Formats: sequence, C-alpha cells, structure tokens
Amino acid sequence: MGSAEGAAWPSLYAATSLYVRSGRFIGPAGRDQTSGTPERARLRAGADDPAEGRRLWAASEQLTGVPFDLEGGAAA
Repeated sequence: MGSAEGAAWPSLYAATSLYVRSGRFIGPAGRDQTSGTPERARLRAGADDPAEGRRLWAASEQLTGVPFDLEGGAAA
C-alpha cells in the first residue's frame, strides 16, 4: 500500500488543512482510496453507525488492554 509517510498523508492533511471541516472523511484520491493526493472521500455504507462504532471501540480496548473514555476524550 506504500510507505508509512504516504499512509500518514491523509491524516496529516485532515488535521492541518484550512479547507477540511469537522465531520468529513479524508482519504487518498487514487483508485479504491489506496494511494494518491488526500481529498474528501465518501464513507462506505454503515461506516457512521454509532452502534458499530461502540462495538469497534470495545474490541479495541479489549485487544489492546487500554481503556478509553469516549466521553472525556482521553485514555483512562
């Protein structure tokens, strides 16, 4: 999929660009969003499902052993 720098580019762009608004998804513009210049991208169906998000956070906490306070916004 490319270099670590290339993989970090969309996140860095989303965090620092004056043109990105909160709540938008930024990803690579290339084929299947696997490479290319960062741009606004569409979320796949169901990717913004709150129940699925809670399930994934719970699995992440269990697998990493690091609890995360979603309400407070910090690792516990």
